[in-house]
Formats: sequence, C-alpha cells, structure tokens
Amino acid sequence: MLDQFVVLSKTGAVLWSKTFTPSLSNNDLLNRVIRTSFLEERTATERMDVDGYTIRWLFSNELDLVFIAIHQRILQLTYISTLLDTVCDIFTKKYASLVRTLPTFSTSPDTLQSYANDVQLWEKEFVQLLRKLEQSPKSKKGTSTPTASPAAPKIEEATMTSPVSTPEPLKNAKAAAVGPHGRRVASGKAKKGKAAPRTEATPEPEGKKPTPGKERRKWGDNNEPLSDAALTTLDFSGAKNDEQDINLSQWIDERKMGTKRSDGVYELADDEAETNDNTPSFFGSLMGTGPTSFFSRLTGAKEALTKDDLAPVLHAMQMHLQSKNVANDVAALICEGVEKRLLGKRLGNFGSVKAEVRKSLEESITRILTPSTSTDILLEIASKKQRRAELLATLPAHAVKGHVSPALNPYAIGFVGVNGVGKSTNLAKVCFWLLQNRYRVLIAACDTFRSGAVEQLRTHVRNLGQLELDGHRVADGVPGTGEPMLELYERGYGKDAAGIAKDALAYARTSGFDVVLIDTAGRMQDNEPLMRALAKLIAVNQPDKVLFVGEALVGNEAVDQLTKFHRALKDYSGVADPRGLDGCLLTKWDTVDDKVGTALTSTWATGLPIYFVGTGQTYTDLRQLRVSHVVNALLRE
Repeated sequence: MLDQFVVLSKTGAVLWSKTFTPSLSNNDLLNRVIRTSFLEERTATERMDVDGYTIRWLFSNELDLVFIAIHQRILQLTYISTLLDTVCDIFTKKYASLVRTLPTFSTSPDTLQSYANDVQLWEKEFVQLLRKLEQSPKSKKGTSTPTASPAAPKIEEATMTSPVSTPEPLKNAKAAAVGPHGRRVASGKAKKGKAAPRTEATPEPEGKKPTPGKERRKWGDNNEPLSDAALTTLDFSGAKNDEQDINLSQWIDERKMGTKRSDGVYELADDEAETNDNTPSFFGSLMGTGPTSFFSRLTGAKEALTKDDLAPVLHAMQMHLQSKNVANDVAALICEGVEKRLLGKRLGNFGSVKAEVRKSLEESITRILTPSTSTDILLEIASKKQRRAELLATLPAHAVKGHVSPALNPYAIGFVGVNGVGKSTNLAKVCFWLLQNRYRVLIAACDTFRSGAVEQLRTHVRNLGQLELDGHRVADGVPGTGEPMLELYERGYGKDAAGIAKDALAYARTSGFDVVLIDTAGRMQDNEPLMRALAKLIAVNQPDKVLFVGEALVGNEAVDQLTKFHRALKDYSGVADPRGLDGCLLTKWDTVDDKVGTALTSTWATGLPIYFVGTGQTYTDLRQLRVSHVVNALLRE
C-alpha cells in the first residue's frame, strides 16, 4: 500500500500531503530527496530508494509543482505512475489559479479559506482514486500458468551414402620407431630430471674451460689508474653547493603571479579565458534564424512543449557536450535535467526561446560545478593554526613532544592519483602558493617506489629555497629566529609510506611547521594491493585534505579513476569512519582549450569540488577554477 503522497511547490511550500504511516510524519525521507535530487541534482531519474522505501515523483513545469509518492521498496506497486499522472492532471486543473498567486503573496484570506475547504473534499477524492487503482486488475500480479513449448520437429537421420574407409594399419611399426641412422626416436617427452640414454656412437662431451671473470675497466691513459685529483673531479656523490646556478626566472613567471590583498593574503589568479562575442555559439548553429530551424517552427505555438518537440535539440545538445570531453552518461543526465525545465513550457518569440534554452543549460552546468562546501584552504589553515596555539598554551612544555592528539598536528594535504599526472610538480606549485602566504611548509616524500621521486622533490625544495620573501631567502629561514621556512622530510626508498608520513607529521608538530604536503606514489585504480597501502596511509595519518590529482585530458576515464579511488580509500581503510577524497586538482588544463568536459564529468561523478587547475610547468602556473569560464567553453561551438 501507499505510505505517503505529497504535493510540493518548487519554492518549498507543501500544498497538500496525505500520510498513511505514522513513522513518516516527520518528513525525513522527503527532506532527503529534496536535498539530494532537487537541490543538488545528483540524480536525473524520477525514482530514489532510501532506507527501505521507494520515492517516485513527477514534475509539473506549468505550475512548478512536484508530486511525490512514497511506498515500501519491497512492494511492487504498478499503479504508482498512473496515480502520479492522474493526480497531477486533476490537481493542476482544480487549483491552477490559486497556485499561480502563491509567489506574489497576494492571496486573500477568503481564497485561503476556500482552498482549505476544498482540501477536505480533495482528500476524499484522492482516497477514492487510490482505492480504485489498488483494486484494479492491472495492479494485481496474476500468476500465469506456463505453457508447454511446442515440440521440436524431428530431424530425419541422414544415411551414410558411402562408408568411411579405415586406413590400413602400419605393418612395420618397429621400423617406423627407428630413425634413419639406427637411433631410436622417442615417442614422448623424457621424464623430468632424467637425461636420455646415450648410445655408444655418441662421444662424451669434453669439459668446458672455465670462463675468465670480467676485468675491471681502467679509465686512465695507457691503462693506468686515475689520479686522486681526477677521482675528486668525477665524484658527484657529495653535497654540492650549486645554488648559485639556479635561475629563478625560468621557474617563476611574473606575468602569471596572483594578486595580494590589502590584508597580505596572496590569492591565485582566476582561470578566466578571454571572451569574444564573435565566437560561434552552439545555440547559433543549432537554432539558426531561418524558417526551417528547430525553434522557429514552434515559436508562437499555443501548446506546451512535449518530449517529442524537445527530442531533436536535446540530442544535438548531448552530442555537443560529448565533443567537449563530457562523459556520455553525464551529458545524457544534463540533457534530462534541461528537458525537465522546459517540458510543459509555452514558447514566446524566438529570442525568448533561445534565452530559455541557454539559461536552462547554464543553470544545470553551474549547479554541478558550484561546490557545496567551502574551498578556502587558507582560511582552514589559519583556523587550525589558531586552535593549535590555544591547545599548546594549555599543555606543559614537557608534554607537547609526547602528545599525539591530531589536533596538534599541522594542516596536512595528501596528493594521490594515477601514474604520470604531475603530482609532485603540482605539489611544488601549491608549496609556492603557501610560501607566498608566509606559511612554514614541510614536504613529506612518501613516494618510496618511483626512482628519482625523492630527488625530484629535493630539486623543488632547492629551487624554492632561493625565493625571496620580504627581502629574505626562504633557505635562510624565518627572519629573526632562523627556523626553516621549507624543508624536505625523506627516508629514502623501499620504506613504508604510511610510517614516513606519520613520522613527518610528528616532526612537523615538534618543529612548528604550519602545513605538511604529503607526496604519494602513483598507482592505477584497479591495483588492489597498492590501493590498500594508500588507504592505510590516509587512515593512519588522517590528513585534513586528500586531493586527487588527475589530467584534464582523460575524459570518460576521469569517472572511473575518481570513483574507484574514492571507494577504495573507504573500503580498505579498516576504520569505523573512513575517509575518502576531498577534492580534485586538474593538471594540463592549458592543453584542452575549450574541451573542458573533464571538470564537469569529475564533479558530477563524485560531487567533489575542484580546488586548483595546473596550467604549465612553472611554479606560478596554478589557477583557481572559474565556473563561468567552463560554462562559456562548453557552450562555444
């Protein structure tokens, strides 16, 4: 049986509801479907299963109403679709005039009293309609008796027209088993570990002469050993002071620097491409201006738009989004959302139609890309730094070193992703951004697998150490105290990455660092052992942010990578409250031009915000994503 039926306006007003189950009177399920499906638009289907209940709904765009039916998931109620359609038709005809006056707040008390009286009559009519549908034969599942399948026709056996001739057996089997030179040919493989018997005609092999060992190479002239001076020149194992060879101009582009606010905060530049009004638009080529264009045939029509009317333009819209690297499933869901907004609308002139379609698509894309949580990392770092200072003030000096509370740890950011996407390079860009905001940074080298990973981070630390802040080099430390502004924590290769990260956090806690950047080894999303090791690192150290670093070029592969990384971190963590991904950093953003669909695909798949985009190889090539730029690029022809 039906548990609840609700008539809801898109503004949030409940116009009428009928509850048959007391446990649903608190509207928890209703609030969840409103938040998940209507506000965040995480599902484009008109059905949702929550806590053992099935929730179905139907939109009426003519009056901006939503009709919602809730029943137990175990029950297969076949009449729900008919009930929604019938109630939608009756309710909109009866109360259309009243519903249109609700947004203006000009409804008179007499009208509201009349509506309250009609609601009582409507409730009786609804109950009668529901009982009629429940008792209809179509709503009851009949048991059909299986009918026997017709017997297969007999196939006459084919008679052999001529008997198969049997080959004559070999008469000289012994001769066939002997080779031409009198040696017996083995019919099978020799048993393992046993050599074939030797004949007398086969001579015993002579013993092999011992091979002389490889001689060491002599580097001197006339095969003489090198002198001590030459050996010193060729020895590159010691630490060399080559800081004077660093040219910061090749790593820092002043033209791409961000802006500094009045309060001293260094903000990254926005990734906003130049807009050109003369750029061909997707809507211009799709709609056209001639009499044969799609919307020109519907302009001025009195009938509301139907699914058949919208099918051609929605198909073209889906193909256009796919050409911009938007995944097929995501493009289809976006078009379904646009269809819901336009279905039942009456068209005006050509300009209003074009604006309505563009507005619907822009709203869908903007709602997907707009983060539901704050992405201000600088604010979070400052807040945690203040909480740490307050907590440290309450602890005695001797207890700080042995105190392992996560609240005392610096702000930690973990960088994860597949191989070769640029995790270490973009970690260095984030480090440059944090140094510009005068934060002390510790880099934890937890990629103990890839050859050269530690050396790469060491090079970045050396380069960033030459950066001048307030007239002082980063390598010289904090002015006045000499405490290091930037340091690399590494333990070489072949070690446990989770243990290195834990030790790095402990070292940063006692040394007073503000931020710890954790570099991890790249791994494919289907490699279970490596994903378990990554989940262990995150579960043990609990960084404040876990950023997935992915390429903006991969298209549909982004959905698979993101979802599997997010799920693996939770499934393999082994803790009661597992951590997943917190956001994304898209690299190689400067190479995709207007094919920016990966941003849309990755955000839709997981609901995770995009914190940064990488646009080059210098430390200043880090940008904040501008939603309007993505929308304009997707709508560009």
